[in-house]
Amino acid sequence: MSFAEILGQEPAIKLLKNSLERGKVAHAYLFYGIEGIGKKKTARALARALNCLSPQGVEACGGECRSCLKMESGAHPDLIVIKPSGAFIRIEQIRSLQRQLRYKPLEGRYRIVIITNADLLNKESANCLLKTLEEPPDASIIILMATDINELLPTIVSRCQAVPFRPLSPEVISEYLSSHGDNRFPPAQAALLASLSGGSLGKAVRLADSPLMEMRRDVCTRLISLSRQDMQGLLFLAEDLAGRKEELPEIIAMLSTCLRDSLFLRQGLDERHLINKDLREALSEGARRWTEKEIIHGLELLHSAEQAVTRNYNRQLLLENLFLQLAH
Repeated sequence: MSFAEILGQEPAIKLLKNSLERGKVAHAYLFYGIEGIGKKKTARALARALNCLSPQGVEACGGECRSCLKMESGAHPDLIVIKPSGAFIRIEQIRSLQRQLRYKPLEGRYRIVIITNADLLNKESANCLLKTLEEPPDASIIILMATDINELLPTIVSRCQAVPFRPLSPEVISEYLSSHGDNRFPPAQAALLASLSGGSLGKAVRLADSPLMEMRRDVCTRLISLSRQDMQGLLFLAEDLAGRKEELPEIIAMLSTCLRDSLFLRQGLDERHLINKDLREALSEGARRWTEKEIIHGLELLHSAEQAVTRNYNRQLLLENLFLQLAH
């Protein structure tokens, strides 16, 4: 993995390359942005560049030296990766890290620590990590990755070099899907996946092999045809979706994109900006049935529901209430 392989993150890569060129690498970095846009790949590329035995300028050698080969396989003794244990990163994991950082690197110039999902540090582990960031060990570099920087302690953020990662453009994602990998997608399918991805290449790839794509078509069509006269249909739809616990937040997010597209059509905006381009007919029906005020209220209801389903609410009751309000 090299910096040249990172898509669409030129400002972040330029910042890191400048640090390497000047020999002023920060003791801690915070990579933040939505999932699936290259944070993890960039962390790996930086780790390889820092410990490469035959660097090409600021880039690693491309997997030819012993250090890069070990980094690629995850077997390098100076690469430490910390992931959540269950729902959180726990204090025992950070204490174990602190014990490891007491010693000098075994093979490389630096000991590299990559903490994924750093916004899942609980209160105790966050305060424990803060002590390490306040007194950084020699020859150690810590890279935190987070989706939401606001979920981290401000004192942790202030002790890291913050590096923002931006959502990728639909054009970048579409071009990648249609020209890379063993399963290349036809341009129309690649464009649809890119449109639905929200700027995340990882999400676009995941959707390509997911039943969510067909479910999106079915659920969005049923949403637009919801009627107060069809109470049985409303209850059946709520029961069906309530059983899909893992997929439910994404399903509700997809419903939001359908209402958003109907609003665009209602307002006569450029259809090139539609997300669900393959559902043009159903979206037009929504644009005819609802006023702008009704669509905006529907979007607010869906936003509230998307937040609620991540908590321990009764999913079926929540969905029944949602669909009754939407039908109204």
